[in-house]
Amino acid sequence: MTALTIRSVWLPGEVASELDATMCKLTILIGRRNITEYTAARARGGSSLDIPAYFLAEWMAENWWALLHEPKKDEEKDDPEYRERHSLLAAQHGFAVPNLSIMPVGRAIHVFATRHYAHLAGVTFERSAAADASRLEIEGVLKNFISGCIDLLVHHGFKDTPLQQAWRLVEATADDQREFCELAGALGLSPYNADDDIANSFDLLVDVLGTRATRDLCLASTPSVLLRTTDAAQEIASKIDAAPDADIAALSQMSLPDDNFHAPGWRRGLEAARKLAREFRLDNGKANAADVVFERLGIDPSKRADALSLGSNGRGWLPFNCAIRRNDTTARVAIVPEDETQRRFAAARAVYFAWISKPQEQRLATAAVTRDQQASRQFGAEILVPRAYLEAQAVRGVLSYGQAHDIAEKRRASPWVVYYQANNSGIRVGSI
Repeated sequence: MTALTIRSVWLPGEVASELDATMCKLTILIGRRNITEYTAARARGGSSLDIPAYFLAEWMAENWWALLHEPKKDEEKDDPEYRERHSLLAAQHGFAVPNLSIMPVGRAIHVFATRHYAHLAGVTFERSAAADASRLEIEGVLKNFISGCIDLLVHHGFKDTPLQQAWRLVEATADDQREFCELAGALGLSPYNADDDIANSFDLLVDVLGTRATRDLCLASTPSVLLRTTDAAQEIASKIDAAPDADIAALSQMSLPDDNFHAPGWRRGLEAARKLAREFRLDNGKANAADVVFERLGIDPSKRADALSLGSNGRGWLPFNCAIRRNDTTARVAIVPEDETQRRFAAARAVYFAWISKPQEQRLATAAVTRDQQASRQFGAEILVPRAYLEAQAVRGVLSYGQAHDIAEKRRASPWVVYYQANNSGIRVGSI
């Protein structure tokens, strides 16, 4: 089933502007759900919209790289500027359109629509829907829609509209420029407007961290955060150089669960943690189960990448909590947090990244809302506090606050990890 479908049936008529040229009967589906279906207060509803496609295509072209590569930086925070780049409502220009959002999550894109009332038109889009698909699939859908609009413009003699100008820049992007464009897009920038400071940061980071870890940093950062933390990211690379080798031969011999783009990203992390527990014969009822993993692989969560000067030079918070470099059957890990429970969580996430990384690849564990990062967070939580352990401790599906904090202390994990795991297991934390 196709995650996103955009159908435009072009309508004939007198053409005096680019809007006239692109008038169409527009239908958008997420999966099989028609999100352009609407009801109207004072007229009949319908299943498609008679609107010009021009503004929608122009918005897609102008935001192309961010639309395909910029994830949310925070799962909870509502960022109006981010919404402008990822919600179709930013392209409505007075026309009624559904509240469709296109949000990258790494190698996949999450598309969803929620109920929306278009006040001026007196129209309500009732249908909610959501789906996930590979970036390549969504890119093809958007590209076909934009190209169809441009073909019509050319047919009617329009040669240099803002839409055509924006799309020419995208189409003229050479293969050796694509990496820069994708990194800029991950920051929420148009690569054609990125300044020299951003370009210089990319060069420095790719040189010391490699393309994959630089992408991890960009996916978790805004432009100002990237510039503020470039020095720290370079420092962490030197800490990886000085780190001891962890023996990950046992991981390299194990196959990873497949990454199903039509399922939530965290699910792969959960399946990977459970597979590791089986292979390592972990007794999840024992509080030291995570330590067995760390000791077997030679990853020491008590060791911190010291002298990183986290609070100096106005640096403050960093968008990553550990860095990993995988070789063939060894890996090096540099852990950032000062707090012991956060170090252990970072170390568990490092195990996941060491497992999924290619040889000679570096990665950063961040807070980005991408599939790999979501999976690593779920993996780390499951290694430290398995869901099955919580289910065994719960009384009629409830853990008391005291139990939750006792579990966190015994397993040397943050209480947040216990709450997170309990919530995802359908266990309530509260009074029994």
